[in-house]
Amino acid sequence: MMSNPNHGDHFSQARNHMMSLDHSVKPFVFPERLKALRYLLAYTAHNQERWQDEEAHCARLRQLGYDVEGFCVSIPSPGSAWHFPRLDMEWRRRSRELLMMYEVLEEKLRAKDVLVLWTGAMLHPEFVSELSTYNVYVCSDDPESSDGLSKPVARHFDYAFTRNIACVDRYRDWGCQQVKWLCAAVDPDFCAAMLTEEQILDGHRDLDVILFCERLSGLGDRPRRIERLVQAFPQVYVRGKGWPGGYVGKTEMISAYRRAKIGWNFHLSVGPNNSRLTALPAFGILQICDNKAHLGKIFKLDEEVVGFDTIEECIEKTHYYLVHASEARAIAARGWKRAMTDYTEAREWERILAAIAPHCLMKLDEKPAADQSISTNGHLDTPVHCPQHLAEHKIKLHLGCGNDYWPGYINIDNNQNVRADMYIDFNKIDSILPADTVSEACMIHSLNYLNLWQARDLFSKIYKLLGKEGKIIIETVNVEKAAQQIMQNTGRYDAYIEGIRALHAFGLDQLERREAYSPYAFSWSPWHLQQELQVAGFQNIQVLPAQTHQAWRDMRIEGSKVVGSADTTIPMRDQPARAIPHCADDGCRQTRGRVLFVLDPVMGHATAHVRGLVFKDILRERGWVAEFIDVRQVPEETIIAMASSFDVVYLSRLWPIRNRPFADQARAGWRRPEIR
Repeated sequence: MMSNPNHGDHFSQARNHMMSLDHSVKPFVFPERLKALRYLLAYTAHNQERWQDEEAHCARLRQLGYDVEGFCVSIPSPGSAWHFPRLDMEWRRRSRELLMMYEVLEEKLRAKDVLVLWTGAMLHPEFVSELSTYNVYVCSDDPESSDGLSKPVARHFDYAFTRNIACVDRYRDWGCQQVKWLCAAVDPDFCAAMLTEEQILDGHRDLDVILFCERLSGLGDRPRRIERLVQAFPQVYVRGKGWPGGYVGKTEMISAYRRAKIGWNFHLSVGPNNSRLTALPAFGILQICDNKAHLGKIFKLDEEVVGFDTIEECIEKTHYYLVHASEARAIAARGWKRAMTDYTEAREWERILAAIAPHCLMKLDEKPAADQSISTNGHLDTPVHCPQHLAEHKIKLHLGCGNDYWPGYINIDNNQNVRADMYIDFNKIDSILPADTVSEACMIHSLNYLNLWQARDLFSKIYKLLGKEGKIIIETVNVEKAAQQIMQNTGRYDAYIEGIRALHAFGLDQLERREAYSPYAFSWSPWHLQQELQVAGFQNIQVLPAQTHQAWRDMRIEGSKVVGSADTTIPMRDQPARAIPHCADDGCRQTRGRVLFVLDPVMGHATAHVRGLVFKDILRERGWVAEFIDVRQVPEETIIAMASSFDVVYLSRLWPIRNRPFADQARAGWRRPEIR
């Protein structure tokens, strides 16, 4: 990345000039040891220019003698900076991009002592809590963005700084034990670095009033207040989005600031806390700023800066200082001297070190010789806290948690509008958890949203994830009870529709609003669910009364993974084809096998239903389990993958066959048992 070749010389000249000023402020005192520590400054950057600015900041700190390395935490880099709700969602779903960035960051932190999150909220509290570094948080966007930035994360850092002097108490209310205000520093690349006091007092300035800001804002009444001022001072030089002069770049802003006499500073709410707070005096401009009470804690009112509380007061003081130009310039000169001595980047860093010194050194002294790093077991999707639990087989899964969040479980759902620990598809759980690590897997009215083949795949994966004596628990609608409810209540609408609702999962209010809903993909009877679990390898399968929803329609099925000391149990789907127990109403008989009918309803619109029902009844009487699939609805690749778990596959008048090798692939590995 190319940088300004003259930047170093420019900074050195500016720094030397600042050092020549009369420092009337007391220097900050902190142990010399802190200057020798290794710092990593994490920042967000939405574009290349911001990235360069942040890296230049780190370079200037290194010129001051500090060991500071920059690290962009935007995804991509440079790129987006997420507010906490998005960050939390990506963390819970184990976003590959996020965890890749965390792995690189963690590797860098192995050689660091202090982490400073300079902007944004891109470090999740659970990640931060595992770090052995001393962790510092800095936020510049309080209070308007507090809910999505500082409030969720600040208390998880060892020390927090807010740029807004009016928000310190809020941080304490959030649970921050160590918090202080940190004033925004003068940017050496955005100031009149070689300006002198004589130039401020006597130099030519032809712009009466200046203001850079957006004309419109969705927060507060700032636009209304600014419009009143612009009407009162039509000569004002105002630029920004929405104004006739439009947005201007940094070069034009610097040029205009050098010509300005008075600069207004407005905030959306409490403050002050923006960059204008130090930028205006750094250009030798008389700053007239709102939030007068807190402003007086940063600058001396009417000596270094002018404050106001109402628009009327601002108008009055602006008129006054335009008339009394010498007095205005004297205040501007004192404000400039204060900004360039007390609010520089060097002083800002000293403030940070002086504040964190006792707590930082105490934590680092307690730091073990070998850092305990965050482990992802070499797999980006592995939860951070898994290793601690794996050896004990104490992981409990709540699959399809919906709005019912269970403490003590890993709550999983693919709906990102509900509270969950992970947002993933059920059938990907084997990619985030190792085998033999789960003690319990629960599905409460979520199984029915899976197609039959998806459910079978999930049962096999859960079986592998469960440790010894691990248990699967399923509560769902009993299709036999639902059918009985329907058939016994013909003519009684309320009772009848309850049976229909049990099969299709809709609310009566959704019918009234004509609202679309997601119906169940499959329904289960007790004997069928028992059979599928048994095929997956489960034993001790029990049918029990439901405990959570409607007892009249639901069932609860529990099964266990029973593994003896010398047992190497293999799920039936992984064993050679053999007879599978099939429990029917007239007792338990031996099932001869499973038949998959691949049908095309376009070649006979009733095929999938009428003929299918006939086949199902006949085959069931002869000990076979028959299932049906619509070739127009399911990808051929999925059908091929499914077919391997069936004993017989029947292709019924399939035309056109889009994938010519389809039939050949489908035949591979199948056997054709004799049907009597």
